Amino acid sequence: MTRLRVASIVEGDGEVVAVPLLLRRLWYELLRGEFIDVLNPYHLKRGYLFSSEQKKLQEAVEYNRLRIKRHPDQSMSGLVLLLADRDPAPEPTCVLGPMMQHSMAAIASDCESTAVFVDIEFESWFFAAAPSLTEFLQLDLDEWERSLQAGSKGGKGWIQRRFLGPRYKETADQPRLVAAMDLALCRQNSPSFDKLCRELEKRL
Repeated sequence: MTRLRVASIVEGDGEVVAVPLLLRRLWYELLRGEFIDVLNPYHLKRGYLFSSEQKKLQEAVEYNRLRIKRHPDQSMSGLVLLLADRDPAPEPTCVLGPMMQHSMAAIASDCESTAVFVDIEFESWFFAAAPSLTEFLQLDLDEWERSLQAGSKGGKGWIQRRFLGPRYKETADQPRLVAAMDLALCRQNSPSFDKLCRELEKRL
């Protein structure tokens, strides 16, 4: 089994904490990988991500390339991962992902890199795994199934309207929901989450 080091670039404050937990769970629980070293995410604001100048994105990719290269280990592969929301970009994820991945590869030509865009928002993955999150969500399963079959991706608003207890807050609640969500169910219901899983699987 391959050992993997991941340097991620994220755009949300909550994802700085949630994404490392998500990657570890995916690697160990769903993919049964041997070892993963998840470096602290690089926080890149969304305005910089889609800026026509691209300077901040280039800096983020280069910084994370250097983080991977700083600790060479022949037994461990390295990956620079950009994980961002698609909304409100006009392009579909199948177009946006390869386009961004091409840009990243041009910057980090000596290091593996990939881009994964969540359909709508990070919370869409919670929508996809909603039946496993009834501890946190007031959920009507019939309504959820109808929405899923109709092609809904959910999103932050969907989670906020059904969140139990105090108001939903990304920095506090994204890690809790990531820790509880059914990863296999999310992969089954979310093409973008399946994309993330497949990108990690390539490194097994």
